[in-house]
Amino acid sequence: MNIHRSFSVIALLGALPFYTQAVQLLGQAQVIEPINVVAEVSGVLDQVEGDVGEAVSKGMKLAAIQTFDYELAVRQQMANLELAKSDLTIKQSLYERYRALKRKNSLSQNELDVAKADFDASKASLDLANLNLDEAKRNLNETQVQSEIRGIITQRKVNKGAWVERGELLYQIVNIDQINVRFFASQYDLQSLSVGMPITLWTERAVNQKINAQITRIGVQPDENTQTYPVFVTIKNTAHVYKPGMTVYGSTERLESSELFKKPE
Repeated sequence: MNIHRSFSVIALLGALPFYTQAVQLLGQAQVIEPINVVAEVSGVLDQVEGDVGEAVSKGMKLAAIQTFDYELAVRQQMANLELAKSDLTIKQSLYERYRALKRKNSLSQNELDVAKADFDASKASLDLANLNLDEAKRNLNETQVQSEIRGIITQRKVNKGAWVERGELLYQIVNIDQINVRFFASQYDLQSLSVGMPITLWTERAVNQKINAQITRIGVQPDENTQTYPVFVTIKNTAHVYKPGMTVYGSTERLESSELFKKPE
């Protein structure tokens, strides 16, 4: 056996890069976090805008609940506030007069204590009236339903004229400028996968438009139905090429420098 020739072959192999075995994955595009738009107050929907598939901007008006009852509540609380202010003025004046009389020993301590308690109660009533007015104004503002994000409507649950309760779902909106792709990996695939590993993605509708990304996270518990492990990749999607629910393919082939074959010194 020619030892010198063997070392030459090993050295040549060591200078060449090698490829790890590619892992082919199948997955699905998912929204990162859908936004549920709910009614903050109860009432009849006076206006409903937008439909499934339509784009909305942040702050855009989506719906309006009839305001009559809430406007009336604001006026009532404003009147209550004025009454509370007037009552406080009277109770404060009486308390101050009683204090002056007490200093002249023309009033009992008990009468002064009663006046002080009435004055304190009147101040508390004024604070409560302010809180009630703030709540009434807030409820009136909540009759106008707006989008919290820029995105696309994926669900619309109501129509004009419907009665809605507080907390009832009206719309669901998603932003797909950035999305997650959830791949399904077998226990054998996991041996060749790691967080941060490069991965190439593409779809059936755009096979030639491949995206280079990295594995974001890997689940440690298999899905109960498929017995596969979730592998997540987060990608930018400003052109909206990837839609939620779309099938996505992935390949994790990597090029590495071989350190296996080195000529002994």
